[in-house]
Amino acid sequence: GLTYTIIETDGELFAVCVKAQEGVTLEGTVNIPSTVALGGKTYTVTSVAEGAFAGQEAITEVTIPSSVTEIKGQALAGCSNLTCLKFFGEVAPIVADDVLEGVTGVAIVTSENATGYDTLAETLGATLQVEHVHDMDCYEAVEAGCTTSGNITYYVCNVCKDTFADEFGNVRITIDDIVVNAKGHMWNSDY
Repeated sequence: GLTYTIIETDGELFAVCVKAQEGVTLEGTVNIPSTVALGGKTYTVTSVAEGAFAGQEAITEVTIPSSVTEIKGQALAGCSNLTCLKFFGEVAPIVADDVLEGVTGVAIVTSENATGYDTLAETLGATLQVEHVHDMDCYEAVEAGCTTSGNITYYVCNVCKDTFADEFGNVRITIDDIVVNAKGHMWNSDY
């Protein structure tokens, strides 16, 4: 249900702006990814478009990765059931004053080490909740070889050191879930 617009910021530097697909109703939690693959290239999601989720009344929570540095005007206007904006950035993004136009009772959730969110909450008329928010490092998948093990893509929180299958820390996993066993040798013989 999300669509992305590539924005050239400086020569060959590109950023991506996210919004809901036209005609698609989103509900529950919307997880904005930190990166997106488009046309065989991976881009960083840096902004939430103007009016991105406006009128999406079934959205209850939006998770915003640390890569997002700007949330444009009326991005969440009219999201009447929205109760939580969960931020993963250490520094609050630049946010238009009317992002939550017509929306009340929203909690901004961020980590104890983050800065600028108290001002953000005040500006938006939201409450601030400080709790552990995962600060993830991504470890890309490595294919297993004949004699060497590989691994799936996984994430480790720099704060709590827990390991997860997703960048938002929703699916906790163990080392057994990460490792892909070596394939071994396959000998073909006519004997």
